[in-house]
Amino acid sequence: MKYRLAVVEDNAADLFLLEHALTKLELNFQIDSFSDGEKARAYLQTEEGERPDLFLFDLNLPRIGGLELLRVLSLAQRFTGVPVMVWSSGQSPEERAAVAQFPAVQFIAKPMDLGGFLEIGKMIHETLQVPKVDGP
Repeated sequence: MKYRLAVVEDNAADLFLLEHALTKLELNFQIDSFSDGEKARAYLQTEEGERPDLFLFDLNLPRIGGLELLRVLSLAQRFTGVPVMVWSSGQSPEERAAVAQFPAVQFIAKPMDLGGFLEIGKMIHETLQVPKVDGP
């Protein structure tokens, strides 16, 4: 099965390392990437296109931040049941508390090296192995 991941990340190097890690783990995937929050919001608000199997948002994005994207996503019925991960290089209690307002979201530390990206890849793989609830 080929998994579709929607990744919102403004750092091209982080996106490259994520793709490299997923490939190294032999996960069959396609990434739909968005380099800023505004582009991601437009995607979240449309009724067209395929549903991803997982969302991964950077918390700190240009134009529209990850928290606003989580609000938009929570209103989008067509994405109900799609797992969501949010990563950030900051680990402040304020960020964690803000993300905790969205109970179905997994908050993770943004990795700093390939080993960390491999761990994130394993987390993504494990999350995708859990049976998902289809949206309307």
